[in-house]
Amino acid sequence: MKNKLLIVSALVSAIGLTYVDSDANAQNRRGASTDNMIYKYFDSKGNPVYSDKLPADEKGEFSLLSSRSGMIKEVVEGELSKEEVEDLIREKEETKIIAETKLQSDAKDKALLVAYSSVSDIDKLRDYELEQIDLGIKNNIDNLATLKDAINRLEENYSLDPDNENIKLDLDKANNDLAIVQETLDANKEMYAERERKYAEDKKRYLEILEEKKE
Repeated sequence: MKNKLLIVSALVSAIGLTYVDSDANAQNRRGASTDNMIYKYFDSKGNPVYSDKLPADEKGEFSLLSSRSGMIKEVVEGELSKEEVEDLIREKEETKIIAETKLQSDAKDKALLVAYSSVSDIDKLRDYELEQIDLGIKNNIDNLATLKDAINRLEENYSLDPDNENIKLDLDKANNDLAIVQETLDANKEMYAERERKYAEDKKRYLEILEEKKE
């Protein structure tokens, strides 16, 4: 008796359609994954098997189940429920996400090995970049001190001559400059922490890659 293969459509918005695929057309897809399709077939022992790939060594007819209104309309011979179909679709999507995440992780590892030639290289780059950011932070702090002194003098002068518009304008400008420098200081501190964290993560992963290569 021919092994029977059933195709469950996972296209939730597909127009209802049922047909029987010829062996010739199905042969072109055997052993290959087909997006949005889940296949059911029986192995040599008669056990049902569900997969997103057609078996390379099986023969038989292929029936595409219809779907309407975003729901599986029917299941051939009632052997596969709507819930089972949804579970299979969900499992396939999760497998796809895992595979894509693995590809992204491999790409990041490759970029890490290109960026750094050794662990000491990471340390040197980290120390240099953090030193430059730290210099910026110190400069911001010095500028804040200078501006605060200027503001104190301007406020004192303005209290003595409240009608002097020039002093008022200078005071407003100094306060505005103070706010800008403070924002820059906060940004530089945040950058320092972020870069320090980034280099620590890079170093940790770099060491892990080296250990993995030894295995």
